Amino acid sequence: MRNSMTLRASVIFLASIYFVATSNADPVKFTAGNWEATVTMSLAEGGEAIVTDEFSGCMSEAETRNSPSELAAAFAGGAECVQSNVQSVGNTITFDMVCAKGTLQSASYTMERQSDYFLMAGPQKIRLKNGALKDIWGTISARRTGACS
Repeated sequence: MRNSMTLRASVIFLASIYFVATSNADPVKFTAGNWEATVTMSLAEGGEAIVTDEFSGCMSEAETRNSPSELAAAFAGGAECVQSNVQSVGNTITFDMVCAKGTLQSASYTMERQSDYFLMAGPQKIRLKNGALKDIWGTISARRTGACS
């Protein structure tokens, strides 16, 4: 189970780098540059991590301009899911997603963003190898660390 959850966390993170990279300048614009992120999966909100992965990626200036709906679509699509209920208020974006295949079955995320930092978290439902569904909590935190190299 750990390997499939680690793989799912990796896929979700890679999608989230694209998700962050396609952010909207309204009301806050992400700053282009190198970003580092940590993906954590736990059995409950604030619980002990069962999977943690760290990644980094470069966000160009051109990648900082899409709408919250495009942002949610990019993230959901990268995780092979479909987004719905996208809402954007101030620096907060919320959305739901449903997935037709793979380990991740559904999720509801809230993203709080600043120009050089974001935190995205929410409940997820995953399918275990035995076919059972399990509720977990996913968190992705990322920060800008400087210019792209």
